[in-house]
Formats: sequence, C-alpha cells, structure tokens
Amino acid sequence: MAGMGDIPSGIRAWREFMGVKVETAARAAGMDMDQYQAFETYPINFNLQQVVSLADAFGVRGDQFWFPPPKRKEGGERARLPAKGRSRA
Repeated sequence: MAGMGDIPSGIRAWREFMGVKVETAARAAGMDMDQYQAFETYPINFNLQQVVSLADAFGVRGDQFWFPPPKRKEGGERARLPAKGRSRA
C-alpha cells in the first residue's frame, strides 16, 4: 500500500473519475496542457502547491491522490463522495 512519502500516482485516475478536463486541471496547476499531461505521466514533478490546487479543482482532498478512486457503480455512474467539510454522521 502506498504511504504518504510515495509519489501521488492517482492524479490522472481522480481527474478522470471526477470528470475534470485536462484543460481545467492544467489551469489549476498553473501550466499548459502539454506540460500538465507530462506531469500526470510522471507525477513526481508536481509540487505541493500544485497538488493542493488540483485537489481543490477536482473537489477531493489532496491525500486521496495516493489511493485509487472508488469503483464506479453499475451503469457507469461515479460513486457519491461526501462533500468536503461535511461529517458523515
């Protein structure tokens, strides 16, 4: 299992899962699309501020990038995630 010191390799999976376009992600990371796609392929190149900005743009927590998104429900719908800041209780 990945630890917090490892490379956040789930950025592309989370972007696709949350339905965020490459253009939107590149803008959030402050780079052009070609550079962003290269960084997505080699995520060791993202700095902390870019990871935080991408998490905000995707609507997830930054630590989620170290783990794969949940499986999709039947029919291709994405699983519902709790909104940021809300408790599950």
